[in-house]
Amino acid sequence: MNREPNYAAWKLVSKFRISDASRLWCDIEPGSPASQESIAWGNAMLDAVKRGELPAIAKTGTSQAANAQEQRNPGWSTEIGRDDLTAWAKAHGHSPRFLQK
Repeated sequence: MNREPNYAAWKLVSKFRISDASRLWCDIEPGSPASQESIAWGNAMLDAVKRGELPAIAKTGTSQAANAQEQRNPGWSTEIGRDDLTAWAKAHGHSPRFLQK
């Protein structure tokens, strides 16, 4: 059974793995099984990172080349920032609950 995410806590988080953000987008607590809808949103986010619409957060201690590679080829554990994700969502006419102030 899926329980609703703890929005109060998630609203304080400044960066998300794409896998977590796509679940939260669909009101699924991260760590719970993904839905077809959350997988679709995850793919939309991955595509936005590849296109440069959504910047991946550089991992500390990795080279610029490795970080550039992640931007070109992001994965479900790629991290994206709350502000960037909020701007991307707004640009596409969305305002998921976990990104609202």
